Amino acid sequence: MAHQVKDVTSMIDGLFREARDLGIKATKLVAATGIDRSFGAYLSFVAIVGIPGIGKTTLARWIYENEAIIESFLERILIHVSYDFNINKILNQIIEIFTKSNPDLSSTEALTKKLQDQIGGTKYLLVLDDVWNTAEEM
Repeated sequence: MAHQVKDVTSMIDGLFREARDLGIKATKLVAATGIDRSFGAYLSFVAIVGIPGIGKTTLARWIYENEAIIESFLERILIHVSYDFNINKILNQIIEIFTKSNPDLSSTEALTKKLQDQIGGTKYLLVLDDVWNTAEEM
């Protein structure tokens, strides 16, 4: 699994270089990998951050639609968050994409359980676009 994460990270690094060559200004990239001990799953994430208008969404969508990325993940999810970061709304959207039906659940616990049942063991790419709030604000 670590080798696969390294391959995907390497692919994303290459895409960032290509994006810069095309004039998309990704001013700051934070990448990290680790093991989430609560689920025993290997997690990897990339955050694209910067001031408005520099091409963060363009870059994220370009990565999301890249053939090598498509082939690397069984499922891909792209969610536009915007200013109102509502975890239940986001969980509902993710579940709806996986199940093709509205889960009609309101508690975070029930939504989390349903999501774990749906994606447990699945390799997926989740892109949360246009997230405005920081951890301190949520």
